[in-house]
Amino acid sequence: MYLKYHFLKPLFIVPIFIFIWVVKLEAQHFPADPSKITISVKKHSFGRHKIVSNLGFMARPPQFEIDDFPKMIAKKGVYQNNVLAGEGRNALFIGGKIGSHKVFTCGEDWSDNSSYSGFEFFPSGEPWDTIWVVGRDEIVDIPYWKNYKGISDQDFVCRYDDYHIHVPDQTRPLGIEVIQTSHTWGMKSYNIWTYFQFYVIPKQTDIQDMYFAWWNFGGLGVQNPDNPVPSSMDDLVYFDSELNMAFREDLPGWDADGMAGPIGMAIWPPDDVPSKQIKWSFNNTIMVNHNDEQWYDILSSGTIDPPSSDGDAKGVHGFLTFACGPFDVKVGDTLHFRVVNVAGVGKEGVVENLNRLEKFIERGFALPTFPPAPPLRVEAGNHKAILRWDARPGDIDPVTWTDKYRADYDIEPQPFEGFKIYKSFTKNGPWTLLAQFDVADNDYGVNTGLVFEYTDVGLLNNVEYYYAVTAFSKPDRITGNPSLETARELSRVKVIPGTQVPETVGEVFVVPNPYRGDLNYSSYKPPWETPDPRRNIYDEPGKDRWTEYDRHMQFVNIPSPAEIKIYSSAGDLINTLRHDDPSVGIMDWNLTSYVGQTVGSGIYLYTVEDKKSGKIQVGKFVVIK
Repeated sequence: MYLKYHFLKPLFIVPIFIFIWVVKLEAQHFPADPSKITISVKKHSFGRHKIVSNLGFMARPPQFEIDDFPKMIAKKGVYQNNVLAGEGRNALFIGGKIGSHKVFTCGEDWSDNSSYSGFEFFPSGEPWDTIWVVGRDEIVDIPYWKNYKGISDQDFVCRYDDYHIHVPDQTRPLGIEVIQTSHTWGMKSYNIWTYFQFYVIPKQTDIQDMYFAWWNFGGLGVQNPDNPVPSSMDDLVYFDSELNMAFREDLPGWDADGMAGPIGMAIWPPDDVPSKQIKWSFNNTIMVNHNDEQWYDILSSGTIDPPSSDGDAKGVHGFLTFACGPFDVKVGDTLHFRVVNVAGVGKEGVVENLNRLEKFIERGFALPTFPPAPPLRVEAGNHKAILRWDARPGDIDPVTWTDKYRADYDIEPQPFEGFKIYKSFTKNGPWTLLAQFDVADNDYGVNTGLVFEYTDVGLLNNVEYYYAVTAFSKPDRITGNPSLETARELSRVKVIPGTQVPETVGEVFVVPNPYRGDLNYSSYKPPWETPDPRRNIYDEPGKDRWTEYDRHMQFVNIPSPAEIKIYSSAGDLINTLRHDDPSVGIMDWNLTSYVGQTVGSGIYLYTVEDKKSGKIQVGKFVVIK
């Protein structure tokens, strides 16, 4: 039949600094009745498609309120990013027949901005049922996948199903469990694709005529800041029946363009199913509400819509869904699907890169790589930051690392060459090279000798700095391939220099005082105000959108625990801040009241209470807008 669950081929957990967004949802209708599930969203450090969730949704989901779970209400004003580097949002769709019923389960939601009931895939209530981070050739025991072995520079592994959570608009679940893996590589020319694998396992009943589908919404290109119309409005989406691939192209003239493309998407069905038995469907002209029968008919239709950039004037732009099937699968069996999103210059470049990926897979993902990230530790001091990266027991040591995929593996057993130290004023760069240290007495580099500590001095206290220490390799002595360097994102740390946390109040002060609304604090180096990178419309360093909620004042020399109360000059309580971190003597405030309103110009009073001794300090500051 099909690949059995217990025959899943194993694909480690590595310390890694990546974007993580986790929302706790109060769970209902679980058979085992756990109190919570964990929805996890993580961002790959490499590749074009970076965001993955354990909802079957390859993007950042809306933020949820818990009042009426599982009927989820999107919070007002949640930023939706229309500039999505060509791939946008992807989701897993699966349709099948259970008896006479047409059933559809999706990992995306397209309802209005008040009732988010479209999501149907959820993790279980187990505390470990989140996204696991696994690196290449590392082995880790995941509860549902023993001895999992990483195949890429960064694997994400998660599991979800459609039957633990009852969704109000869901006709019935398929009763399936899905194990999802995503794989990215950091090496140049290997970071132009994201490779997904899905293991679909019926757990409750046999499924007939099942269809597996990949859903995509763009847009490709860069949103024109002077044009409110989404960049997806000029995306041409179509299906190539000879290649069985979906494509998205950015047509010229509508948005700011400047995006290499197109983007290609391919599904590889299970290997043991003859291709002549598989029917393909492609839809880009209709968007329906969550209706099981309608969606099943779309996935199973065998219809290939013609190329479209306007949704046939139906007001839907940039959506596409393509599906393959039918498959009959019994309880306990596993269907293994693979999906890739691949970039390229022109359609020919996309196809060429897809062929390269196929050969790469055939070779067992044999690829030389960069050394592992140094185990960076940081200590903040008064106007300084001390970095150390010597390997301690249990750490992965880049100095002793080897790479069996190098051509010179037999004659160069020690490919490690040295370290580079970087500094940035913002999380995503730009980065400045501070120092480089490499192995002495060889034919490479500057032969400084290895150093495992660096102190950066002359820093401003109580502001953020970012550091990264990378390791780099020798060039390959046989192929001549150049030196490879660890991605900075893998060892990136934030440092806030400052003095020791005071024993009590007495020397508290506020900066800046006065706060001036006419100054661009974001342009300071380091920036005093740092906008949320999730509002970055270009997904580029320095392009974050600033809002009123990014304003920044700071209370300095705060003991722990402490309570700060802010009052208007009339004595009205504006906000209360609570500080309970014994390692930090500062507390930030974004100039908003306790109900979220921004404050205006005026003189403000504050009190800081040492919660241990009860001692109180009183002060004032000025806001000028």
